[in-house]
Amino acid sequence: MPLRPVETKKVYMRVVEQIRSLIESGELRPGDQLPTTQELAEALRVSRPSVREALAALEILGLVESRPGAGCFVKEPPPPQETHAARQTIELGWASAEDILEARLAYEPMCARLAALRRTEEDLREMRCSPELAMVDIERVATGLPARFQNCSTRPHLPPENFNVSLHAIIARASKNPVLAQFGEAIARAVQSPTWQRMMRQIYLSPRNASFFLKHYEALYDAIERGDAELAESTMRQHLLALSATLNE
Repeated sequence: MPLRPVETKKVYMRVVEQIRSLIESGELRPGDQLPTTQELAEALRVSRPSVREALAALEILGLVESRPGAGCFVKEPPPPQETHAARQTIELGWASAEDILEARLAYEPMCARLAALRRTEEDLREMRCSPELAMVDIERVATGLPARFQNCSTRPHLPPENFNVSLHAIIARASKNPVLAQFGEAIARAVQSPTWQRMMRQIYLSPRNASFFLKHYEALYDAIERGDAELAESTMRQHLLALSATLNE
């Protein structure tokens, strides 16, 4: 009896396949503008984060390009071998953006609470050397305020190129809970997904978004430094909920 293996695919990959099929069939041509994120979400009956992730994947495949302030446009398709290699890279991402945010909301606020209670001076020094707080200093200086943090020659980069040196990962380690630290290792692997990285870069390219999230990082450090567990927990939760809301725009 001829049976085909059952495939389970992430929602955003099914969106990718639909749009890619329209491009390959010629129904969408180079230069055509795609509908907005909201319009695609409504037409496909999926969440906006799934659409954003699909568009990020299509950019990695070289099939579309995002033009800030203008929208997303179909490109001339690249050679098949390039598309195949890019697809393999995308499929290495084993967690969707919604999976990642859901997990982070479940555990990172508790990490922040425990870090406020258990952090050492060495933990605080490591936090001050994080890429996020390096960016906070750049933002402060740009607005006429003095730099606050000693950044240890850390390269300012958002999102951090290596999650393990990010403020989030340092806070997880400062919780002094080995189980939570292991959760952090899983998150570190998940956020290396090319689609997640591209989505985060697009968010931080917006000066309004970058400034908003940098204020969260500064407030988070202050709460942990003061040992204010409740404020640290609520600030981390507010930060992650704001990130989720931004992905839903």
